[in-house]
Amino acid sequence: MYLPNYLHDEREFQAWCAMLRAAGCTESTPFSKDQSEYEFWSRNPNPLIDQNTLENLYCNGFLNAIPSNIFNSSNQFWKCFQKSLEDNKKGHDGKIRILSIIANDFEYEELQKNLKISSKTVAKAKHHCEVNGLGCAVIDKPIITRVRITEEMEKQFQNFFADKNIVNLSSYKVNTKNGEPLKYLKDQKETLWQKYFELYPTSMKRTTFLARLKDGPYVYREDLGGLCGICSEYGYGVFDNLRTLIIEKISEKERQVDIVVASKIIINKIIK
Repeated sequence: MYLPNYLHDEREFQAWCAMLRAAGCTESTPFSKDQSEYEFWSRNPNPLIDQNTLENLYCNGFLNAIPSNIFNSSNQFWKCFQKSLEDNKKGHDGKIRILSIIANDFEYEELQKNLKISSKTVAKAKHHCEVNGLGCAVIDKPIITRVRITEEMEKQFQNFFADKNIVNLSSYKVNTKNGEPLKYLKDQKETLWQKYFELYPTSMKRTTFLARLKDGPYVYREDLGGLCGICSEYGYGVFDNLRTLIIEKISEKERQVDIVVASKIIINKIIK
């Protein structure tokens, strides 16, 4: 009726289906259209019998979705892919890398069934795809170089924050971590870093310096408003204004420090 290589178009195919239905036939194909273009039709008055029979044959491997004499591109694909997995070494630079090419396009069950692999291998391939890309080599991890804090660097840091022009020591508040008195910074942290870098250009880096300030007993004066209710009650803001006034009116550094320290002693006595 048709030549061996004849191809039906969609319109002609639908016409044949209509003729079969008109003749009392019912489609009984046990697999989906994605698996094969072939169909089974039954003229049995009770088509469920034929449907169940075909489904049992297909599920038990006795019925192929594509006839053996017809080239099956799907089976050929899985065979080739399985062969490539077997020929390559284990690990992320071998089987996992190859499997990552298709890992996200198929379900776990389908990959396990067709490639004879474990769910753990599939999971690794999916993760490889997300991190490195489809079939890409493993991305080299960045090399992190850590510089240890030398005794000289530590000494430079301690000497810098021992300067009264840099910090004021608290007379009663201490750091809960090490019990050291709180040190009230006289400048913002970035400004202090600039000063430190000018004095010790070959010492610790900026990130380390700021991290030490964050973890240590150092408090910038803007934070003092929340130190305790006593400071608020007795007016720390007044003392801060007094300190600013002293710096503005007195040009000599030593006199500034002496007066500020004396004022602080008076305030501390009042608080106590």
